[in-house]
Amino acid sequence: MMNTLITESDDYSKEAISIYSDLGNVFFDAASNKEEINILVVKLNISLNSSYLQQYPNLEFIVTPTTGLTHIDLLFCEQKSIKIISLNDCKEDIEEISSTAELALGLMIALIRKITRANQDIVINKVWNRNLYKSKQLRGSTLGIIGLGRVGSMMSNFCKALGMNILAYDPYISDTSFDNLGVTKTSLRYLLENSSIISIHANLTKKNHHMISFEQLSYMSPDTLLINTARGALIDESAVCKSIISEKIGGIAVDVLENEHTDEELMTSELLSLAKKNYNVIVTPHIGGCTIDAMNITELAIAKTAQKIIKESS
Repeated sequence: MMNTLITESDDYSKEAISIYSDLGNVFFDAASNKEEINILVVKLNISLNSSYLQQYPNLEFIVTPTTGLTHIDLLFCEQKSIKIISLNDCKEDIEEISSTAELALGLMIALIRKITRANQDIVINKVWNRNLYKSKQLRGSTLGIIGLGRVGSMMSNFCKALGMNILAYDPYISDTSFDNLGVTKTSLRYLLENSSIISIHANLTKKNHHMISFEQLSYMSPDTLLINTARGALIDESAVCKSIISEKIGGIAVDVLENEHTDEELMTSELLSLAKKNYNVIVTPHIGGCTIDAMNITELAIAKTAQKIIKESS
């Protein structure tokens, strides 16, 4: 029998809970006896560092309905032989989930049309001056997509429907994939130099940590807009903030921060500081996949996958 703890159980899929119940007892939010827990089902609100994981001495599996694993201490899990089960183990079940791509599209529109700043001026400052918020339309502009996987591909389709030109950089997919999507394959530098808007949808690896830093920002034009709904550590936030203040790029909208797990980290965020000062900066609290539809689909898909893997390993 395998005991499961679901750490964030609000509105959790009842079908998924039933699947975990088939494996053994299911606890919600907290377990009175952490030594009983063999399976930890998590989301993103808890940082699974070594000090947290040490509370569960008999932990065998971590189940996370995410593709990224930056919230988990992977080295500790390897040392303790804790297996991680993620959406990477059931990619075919999440192919139609569009929530993160939809948010990226919304952030892009909000950023180029300066929607949040205009709203703030009206609501807080009582300013009604449309000329302050002149902007550009998307049709005919060029979008550069970094990472042409599931989310990046959806973003390209959305933006082609808006009449945008699409450049893409992804060294890990075939030329056929670019052709099938009808996007232009480029180098990263060419994309940075020739895109008026850049949207990041890459997986975070050791090789691409801070892939957008001072050098890459120097290739962009002063009105370039940057969108990041992937992982915070893909961009050097300090470099981006300096570029915004010096007007070397036009603005940024992010759903992720490099350090986003504690209030103390958020208090020191340079991007949040600029957003408060009414620069063209938008920050949302990692809500890309936070829709009822996406969460129900992923919770059930990962539960089915976990059940299969756990039964096969026992």
